Amino acid sequence: MAEQITNDFIAQFNSLSNSGMLEKNKELQHENRQLHRLIDDSAALLLITSADSMFEFISTRFLDYFLPQFMAFLIQPPRENSILQYCYRNIGRVSDRIDDSNYKTLHRYYAEGNTDNDFEKIKEKMGIESFTQDFLDIHPLMIFPLKGIGGIYGFSIFSDKLTGNAYTRAEIDYITHMFSVLSVMIQNDMHYKTSITDPKTGLYTYDYFINKLEETTAIVRRYKHTAGLLMIDIDLFKKFNDTWGHLAGDKVLITIASAMSAVLRKEDCLCRFGGEEFAIVIPETDSVGLTSLAERLRQTVSSSEVNVNGTRLSVTISLGACLISYSEKAEPRVLIDRADKALYFAKTSGRNCAALFPDGLLRRAAIHRGISEIEILAPLTTKEVQHG
Repeated sequence: MAEQITNDFIAQFNSLSNSGMLEKNKELQHENRQLHRLIDDSAALLLITSADSMFEFISTRFLDYFLPQFMAFLIQPPRENSILQYCYRNIGRVSDRIDDSNYKTLHRYYAEGNTDNDFEKIKEKMGIESFTQDFLDIHPLMIFPLKGIGGIYGFSIFSDKLTGNAYTRAEIDYITHMFSVLSVMIQNDMHYKTSITDPKTGLYTYDYFINKLEETTAIVRRYKHTAGLLMIDIDLFKKFNDTWGHLAGDKVLITIASAMSAVLRKEDCLCRFGGEEFAIVIPETDSVGLTSLAERLRQTVSSSEVNVNGTRLSVTISLGACLISYSEKAEPRVLIDRADKALYFAKTSGRNCAALFPDGLLRRAAIHRGISEIEILAPLTTKEVQHG
């Protein structure tokens, strides 16, 4: 009896195998796993808020699943001419950079209404001479455009797999669907960043800065920390503009913004406060750290140069510093006013220096004695900064 059951089972198995049903069942199981993977990864991607984190997440998935020899994302942010690039070779992030002209060629191809992802067909349509040698050397296999409300703003490039296997239909579907989610999210993030940044310097706007200052003061009070505020003004900037022209003045603004950004931490908030004025909110710092940072910023800017028609020019800045203390519960407008008073003192003390607004008992005692706040300010020197 048992032998008969076994024989019947084997006969049914062979019948299913010969009919192709077993192979079909395997395919359905594989497709089901792919669908679950797509749903899970799409849900995880939707929870990520920053563009850099999105690229890190999706690149990790692609590298783990497909093992491409080379993969790259080319993105053109709003209001910028340069192309952001994220390149990966042999499953690791690399500093390689593809010539930006290839982005323009791909953009022109898809702007003409073409939809092919196969690079061989793209190359045939556009001509091999339309692509630079460094781009051809990565052996691109597939190109996927990133499309937003305003049209195409980026591309993802895949080369052959490290395993030598071809990309399956299911894998291409996975990539396509993930990009449909990523495209909208990346563009939303970039447009948000555009709305809170100054178009000339790329720094945060006044409105964003005020929100950040309010948020920082709330955190200081809640956790009994201290933070710092810096107000910064370019010395004699009107005279510079009158002498060298407003285009040269714009170069100075951009140069100073970049120089100061390089000194700051990721959590510090640098904004263009207005005209030639800047402001910085510095979380988690004390008076020593705040004055030390002010001096580093001053030195960095004074050593920076701008080339105007072959002439190398430089400017200096004056800084007003104010400590944000949990014990005072000062409002943002009061803090800005204090930093402004310190900045005024630095400007009237010879410029190219920083002044710290005194906080705590010293300030209150001075006010109680009828001494104006500005009289108890003192410009910082490098020596005073070094000794706290």
